[in-house]
Amino acid sequence: MRVVGWSPKGNEQVPLLHAKLAICCAAHSWEGEMGGWEDHLLPVSVWVGSANWTAQSRRHLEFGAWRTDPALAKTALEFMIDLIKVSEPVPGQAERQSPRSLRANGTTMPLLSSLRR
Repeated sequence: MRVVGWSPKGNEQVPLLHAKLAICCAAHSWEGEMGGWEDHLLPVSVWVGSANWTAQSRRHLEFGAWRTDPALAKTALEFMIDLIKVSEPVPGQAERQSPRSLRANGTTMPLLSSLRR
C-alpha cells in the first residue's frame, strides 16, 4: 500500500488521498522493435465508490459502481499512474512497488512485470 500526502488529525498525520478506484485492464506484453519487452495496459472498466474494502467499511453504508465508459477508464488509469509516480510507502510497511518508469500515454507499468512472478 502507498500513500499520497499527509494531513494533520489531532496529534497524528493521516493519509490525504481518499480516492477509491479499481481499474480493470487488458494487459499486453510483446517484444519491442529494438528488443526487450514492452508492457501495455488497455483500460476496460473502472470501479468508483465510497467503499474501501476494509473490515471497517462493513459498518457503513457504502456505494460502488463499475463503469465501462472508455474515456472514464482511460482517465482513471492516467490518474492512478500519476498517483503512483508521487506516492510513497506507508511508514512501517515494506515497500512492494516503486514508481519506476511509468508512462501515462504508453501506459507502460512496472506492475505488469511483478504480476508475471
